[in-house]
Amino acid sequence: MADYPEINVPVTEAEAKQLEERDLWWTGPRLVALLLVTMSIVLTVLYLAASASFDPSMGQ
Repeated sequence: MADYPEINVPVTEAEAKQLEERDLWWTGPRLVALLLVTMSIVLTVLYLAASASFDPSMGQ
């Protein structure tokens, strides 16, 4: 793997605590679940658009 330079961004203590909490919350299974939900929405919209069931001019 390539070694990337570490980027140091100044943050306050409150921001650092918030970032740490977010990092702990976004675990692997949650990211996979988010991916599956997003992909199912995208594929549904694409399917509906391809089958002409989705009409962008609806409601006009």
